[in-house]
Parts: sequence; C-alpha cells; structure tokens
Amino acid sequence: NQGTAFFVVGDRSPYHAELVTTDGSDYDKGVISSGQKGRGLGDCWSFESLTWNGKQFVQSASSSTGMCRLIAPGGAWDLPDFVTEVRHAAQ
Repeated sequence: NQGTAFFVVGDRSPYHAELVTTDGSDYDKGVISSGQKGRGLGDCWSFESLTWNGKQFVQSASSSTGMCRLIAPGGAWDLPDFVTEVRHAAQ
C-alpha cells in the first residue's frame, strides 16, 4: 500500500497549505479517492472518496470488502459504511 498526501493551497502568498489526506490514491475532477489493501493476499480492501464542495474536500463515500478471510480475491462483498449522493452544480 501507498498513500499520497493531498493539500489545498491558496493561489496567493502566503499560500497556507492545508493537508486533506495522506491516504490518497488518485485525484480526478474534484474527487480524491483511496483504495488500500488489507493484507498482501488482496482478499480485503477499504475505499474512501473525498469530494470538493467548492470550499473544502468532504467525505463522500467509504466502504470495505469485509474481513480478511481469503473468500475471494479482491474481497467478497462491497460493504458501504458511508454513502452520499453527489450533485454537481448546473453549468
């Protein structure tokens, strides 16, 4: 596993960098996502998404595949523990 740090940084000096997460895996179109393997066998995973709301990144999803039991590669289930509906502003 690897985590990438993501910061929100002001566009003018003194910039005031604010840490969002150190567990990031990817960033795309306002969403920081994270996927972490529970152990080397890859039979359990955890996932999280943080979405930009125009002011800050807020948690928008969190799930796991359950306990590490070697039931199925990649995990046997998708067990959400935080679910939202992200609505994009009209353009």
